This record gives sequence, C-alpha cells and structure tokens, in this order.
Amino acid sequence: MDDTAAPSDYASGSEESLASDIGASLTGIALFAASLLLIDGVADDVSIGSLGGAVTVTSLGVAVAAIAAGAFFARRYDVLDRRFAAPIAAVASLAAVGVGGYALVSGTPTADLAFGLSILDISSFGVIVGGIGGVLAAVADWLAISDDRLTSMTRTTVVSSGVGFLGYLALNVASLLVYLVLWLTVWSEMTAMRQQLVGALGLGIGTGVTALAYIRLSDREIDFLDLRVPSARDVGLAVLGVVVIFGGLIGLSYALQLIGVPSSSHSTVEQARQGNADILLLLIPVSFLIIGPGEELLFRNIVQKSMYDAFSRPTAIVVASLVFASVHIPAYGGFTPGVIGSLATIFTLSLVLGAFYALSDNVLVPAFIHGTLNAVQFALLYVEISGYAPGLIV
Repeated sequence: MDDTAAPSDYASGSEESLASDIGASLTGIALFAASLLLIDGVADDVSIGSLGGAVTVTSLGVAVAAIAAGAFFARRYDVLDRRFAAPIAAVASLAAVGVGGYALVSGTPTADLAFGLSILDISSFGVIVGGIGGVLAAVADWLAISDDRLTSMTRTTVVSSGVGFLGYLALNVASLLVYLVLWLTVWSEMTAMRQQLVGALGLGIGTGVTALAYIRLSDREIDFLDLRVPSARDVGLAVLGVVVIFGGLIGLSYALQLIGVPSSSHSTVEQARQGNADILLLLIPVSFLIIGPGEELLFRNIVQKSMYDAFSRPTAIVVASLVFASVHIPAYGGFTPGVIGSLATIFTLSLVLGAFYALSDNVLVPAFIHGTLNAVQFALLYVEISGYAPGLIV
C-alpha cells in the first residue's frame, strides 16, 4: 500500500485522530522516563553547550518530552490544528530521542536494579522508545492517516515485530536442542569452535522453522518465499549491494567516531579476541551458508514482506530494520552505552539489505550481501588477531 494513497485513507484536519492518542501515550512514557533521569541525577553533570550547569541533559529531556506530550494533547482536544501540532510534536519527540541517546552514552550509571540494568539504562531507553513513537505518531497525524488504516499499520507492525522476536527466541531454543543432542551422542565437552557451530545450526533451524510457521499460521502459500535462481539482474544487484554496504559501513563508522558515539563488540568477536581466533575461520563459510540466508529469510522475506500490505515498501524497509536492530541488543551486551553505535550500524546496514531485497524480490540477493559482509569482517578480524595486518577492521 502506498503511504500517500487514496483520499479515503485520510482524516480531515479537525477530525480527532487515533494518532494523537497514541502520540500522547508514547510521549507520556518519554516524559516519565526523563523525569526518572532527572530525579536520580545520573546525567546532571552533563550540561548543554555554553549554558553550563543551567541546562542539563536531564532537564532538557523533561522539557522536550513535555512539549511533545503537550502538542499531542492540544491536538487531541482541538486546541491546535494538526498543521501546527504535528510539527511541534515531531521536532520535540526527535529531540527527546537525541537526549535519551546522549544521556545513555554520557550519563553515570547507578546501582543495577535487575538483570544488570540501571535506572540510566531503563530510563534512557524509555525516552528513546517514547520519542521514536512520538515522531511516528506525529507523522501519521500530519498525513491525516485514517484510524482504520493506522490500526492496520499498528497491527501489522506488532505482528511482524513479534515474528522477528519469536525467531530470535526460536534460534536460541534450537541451539539448546542441538547442543543437547550432540552432547548426548558425540560430544563430551563444549569447545569454543563447537559452541559457534551449535549457534549457527540453531540460527538456521530457528529462523527456518519460524518462517514456515508464519506461512502456515497466516494461511499463505509456500510461494510467499522469494527463492529463485538468480537472474543476471539479481547478480548485478548483489554485487552492487556489497559495494554499497561496505561503503555505508565505512562512512558510518567514521561518522560515529567523529561525534564520539561508542560501539559494543559482538559476543563472537569478544570470544575470538580472547584467544579463540580459529572460530572466525569456521564462521566464514557459515556466513554464506547459514547466517546470511537464515536472517534474510526471516527479517526480509517474512518480516519486511509481511508489511507490504499496510505500508509502502520504503516504510516497510525502515520498520523492519528497526525490528532487526532491536533483536540484536542481547548479542551486543544488552542496554549499555556502546549499544547505541552498534544498533545504529545494524539499522543502517539493514536499510541497505532491505532496499536490495525490495529491488530484487529474491531473498538470495540480500542473503549474499549479508553473507559477504560477515565473511569479509570475520576474515579481516582473523588477520588482525593473528598479527599479520593489524588495524584493518573499521
């Protein structure tokens, strides 16, 4: 469905919109989370520019979240027209996202509350999530999307996101089952190499089972899977995609370094740096055979494609990329300051993968791009750790 479609899909400027209700709720969450940061004082030592201690990150977060929530409430009760309320809410919500990210990177964590998470972690992500939701709600209100269509878009997003997170859960369950079977039959101990092999097999089984379960439960046919022998055009897109994704990775890495946003290392990379570099050699073929095809089958062919009925393709790519980045949080150490840079990288790379899938309608194209990216990174990391060419990894 085109995001700029028929007039019947739109509400009038003065008509009450579900978008304003959703926006008020989400920015209310952002305001509450920002208030927790202010009360706890975890980022009070981080001041804004030349204003010194007069304006801190936390006080700014409360202010912009309050402005966003106020704009949505004004829209909800017809105090402001959407042409005025929506831009105010969008800008303030976007500012809240920036504040949440900046507080997470620069704030001082206090004691953990549970699961290794501090008030800083929970509140910062609350501000970020509420702010992102506020931006999306403001856009929906500005476009005057009807409540029926907005409900359809929300339902599709929830279901598709659920499929993505269930896929992540399934691959972990599959990994455990593979380990138990191998341990009971042929292995007496779990080495680092075997652990990576088990994880790869679990990923392939988990994503495959989730994809097939979705097709069965949604009453779709097997031809929903975009698997076909690549044409000459597909090959050309795959090669171009490799060039684009590496260019994007290098450019984004330098940009993150310039603005001082840290990144976390993937758990596999950390394991390799601790003296198990040989696992990287195993992961090179696994990238092409399992990791690339498995993740692209689930997140592009299932999650992204299932959004095409409710969103335009560009919007579906963005939403699916948000889901894809979110499920990678555990692999990068959870809610830590460094996860911001890592998720920004994953989100950007997912946009490229999603775009080339949309252009080709063949999941083998993004699978090859994804596999090549991972394989080259594993190979360069192996060379760096082995001491042959240090510093090659961007």
